[in-house]
Amino acid sequence: MATLHNMNLRMTATSPWPAAVLVVSLLLAACTPSVSGSAMPAAPAPTTSALSSGSAAPTAGASSAATPSATPSAGSSAGSTFHVELVVETGRPVTIDVKDESGRLLKAASGTPGDGASVAQGKLVVASAAPSTLRLTWAGPPCANADLLVIDAAGSQFILVQPACGGDAIAFDRVLLLTFSDPLSAADVDARFQTAIDTPG
Repeated sequence: MATLHNMNLRMTATSPWPAAVLVVSLLLAACTPSVSGSAMPAAPAPTTSALSSGSAAPTAGASSAATPSATPSAGSSAGSTFHVELVVETGRPVTIDVKDESGRLLKAASGTPGDGASVAQGKLVVASAAPSTLRLTWAGPPCANADLLVIDAAGSQFILVQPACGGDAIAFDRVLLLTFSDPLSAADVDARFQTAIDTPG
């Protein structure tokens, strides 16, 4: 305090500033911490967006996989003929040719018949086996071994033609399964039976 007092007296004599102002200036200078040699804190770097300018953010829920295109089911062409070897109880070969004028028939195959004949000769029975599959049943003697089925262009009329033969008294069932490209009900089918000597239609 003596030193300060002496400095105050000397400054009062030589300085044009009032002594009180000089004392306050000295006290402030003494209390201010020195910043020489210490690094100033760096200003925080501006935050940049994760997306570059001009790029679009991905849409939530968007799928990267391409939706596969649907493949239409292939149907047979109009006028196609299917040759089927039928299963019969006699063990002798019996075949049928199915002539499809509708272009809707995809498959023709033999079904499994029971013993003997479950339907009267000269009758064709049509039943639904599945939404797009019909089951046709008819009976015939073993000598009638090459039948023919004609399906009209509308797919609604079935005509079964069986060759006439003699000498065999016992008839056996024949079963045919027809699968179409779209659903077909047995109730919508007009089924007809005729022998080869009948006039077609």
